[in-house]
Amino acid sequence: MPKPKDPDRGSLPMAVLHVLAHGDLPVERVPGTGRVAAFELKYYSGRPGVVAEMRRLWREHHDEIVAATPPGATPWVARVLSDPGRLDENENDQPDDEGGER
Repeated sequence: MPKPKDPDRGSLPMAVLHVLAHGDLPVERVPGTGRVAAFELKYYSGRPGVVAEMRRLWREHHDEIVAATPPGATPWVARVLSDPGRLDENENDQPDDEGGER
């Protein structure tokens, strides 16, 4: 008997989607796979292979990532891809409370 089609097939794992949209790891436990991949994207983004993977995910899942990003905000992955070296220079590239970089 064939298995039922997975409704999330073709979608990003929730943890990966959260990192690409927000730039931080999800605080709450997220179901399913993707937690290790999310960690690697967040903390190893200076490596060429990881940056290439981020470009692929951005290209293939652009609409999904934008939909998960707060209104008016730029997805974290777009900020990283605009200047990948920036993550090597700063410990954390998240905006501070005044809208600037920390």
